[in-house]
Amino acid sequence: MPETATIYIDIYFIDMFNQEKFKFMNDFISSGSNCNNPSRESASFFSDKEGADALASKVVLSEELDAEPPVAGSKSAFPDSERENSFQDSSHPAIRNIMGRMDELTPKAKILGKYIVQNPGKVVLMTTKQLAEACGTSEATVVRFANGVGYKGYGDLQQSLKDFVSTGVNLPDRSDMEKMRQEPGIDRLHRVVFEELSELRLLYEMIDVNIMNDFVSQMIASHDIYIVGSRISYAFAYYMGWAMTKVRKGISILKGSDSTAIDTLSNAPDDSLVVLVATTRYPNELIKISKLTRRLGHKLLVITDSSTSPVIQFADLALVVPLKSVPFIGTPSNMLCVIKYIVQEVAAGQGEMLKIHQERVEQIYLENDLLFNIRSW
Repeated sequence: MPETATIYIDIYFIDMFNQEKFKFMNDFISSGSNCNNPSRESASFFSDKEGADALASKVVLSEELDAEPPVAGSKSAFPDSERENSFQDSSHPAIRNIMGRMDELTPKAKILGKYIVQNPGKVVLMTTKQLAEACGTSEATVVRFANGVGYKGYGDLQQSLKDFVSTGVNLPDRSDMEKMRQEPGIDRLHRVVFEELSELRLLYEMIDVNIMNDFVSQMIASHDIYIVGSRISYAFAYYMGWAMTKVRKGISILKGSDSTAIDTLSNAPDDSLVVLVATTRYPNELIKISKLTRRLGHKLLVITDSSTSPVIQFADLALVVPLKSVPFIGTPSNMLCVIKYIVQEVAAGQGEMLKIHQERVEQIYLENDLLFNIRSW
């Protein structure tokens, strides 16, 4: 591979140069001058120190020499900086909001804004102190920045970034983010427990109880209910379906990754109720099932973990279970608590039918010797 040079020019600094200086840079680059040491030729042209500093700091030159192809998954194949920026998207409201206010910010606030736009995955896990140290500012500046760009506080800013980041973070990134949360001297078990407690507190403060009760009402009123999940969300769907079979009839559990789920829903009675559980990173098969459910005329209730979940747009009713962090291997506590509440409320709404149903279930268990019974020993 021939030796090449790649030039990166920060767009924010282009306005610092007039047309002649910018033309000089292009001529300088295309002429094949010594790209590894631009300062010697540029110093005489940029007589003012500001121009020379800008060129030296904002024109990054890198060589690509003959080398073996990088191994997939290695850091050389996907450098940290590219991995971090791989899920940047200026179309997201949080990022677009910050970028749109850049001209209004103070110099220190601009440093914060640029860092957040370039490193959203890191910022969702950083304390005000950590972010301040990374940007060379004070904690008070971080708090003022969050308020200045329209958020109630730094925590509110982190939550908006969490919704953005959660769908774009791959497994290596999630692993790196998990390492960021590890503090020396803190026992891992204690840290995991405290994280779950923190998530449960957020659930208690933020969950929409009215929507949960609407879920309950519709599940009580519906005759046929199909509960669907896929990948990690199938664990939640299975738990919900298994628990619901203990309090009422007409419950079916479907695995979204199994194509027969489409057959089952296509043959389901009219006006069936589909409860779909979808958690980040949102499998495409659940999006397909959501579309199919609406097309078939069934009612779709969605339980998900973010307001940006792609299945919400197809739902008749959506319940967002709030999460504070971007999960590495899932954060089950909040979702399980919500499911447990819904099942218990459905049970309470069954009246005398609950006792009749449970006696029938217990009789079947006994007749088929399904469960351990100490009396039989």
